Amino acid sequence: MTLQYHEYRFGQRGVLRTGDLLRASRGPFFRGTDARGQKLRQSLARPGMYRFLNYVVSRQRGWINAFHLERSTYETLYVTGRTFRSPTIAGVVNRPYKIRAVRRNRSSD
Repeated sequence: MTLQYHEYRFGQRGVLRTGDLLRASRGPFFRGTDARGQKLRQSLARPGMYRFLNYVVSRQRGWINAFHLERSTYETLYVTGRTFRSPTIAGVVNRPYKIRAVRRNRSSD
């Protein structure tokens, strides 16, 4: 069963709510060999600034749906669960993204 939430708790004090800004790093990568037999490791992640939309949980894995501010695209970021190899695409390792909240500037009036 898939559950959908409008907030995501990370760390002890961090909470993201719909519309909040976040910074994502790390994420999935490809591990294999090139045509010459050399070991290859290539990042497949989309790091950067995002606007949080919602948090989806299915079984013991969780994803954040967010809007990438620089690319103007909607992305689904794997954030909770263990690192695992893709069962459908050889060489792809799904590693959770590291999420950090972005502080809002408070104007002094």
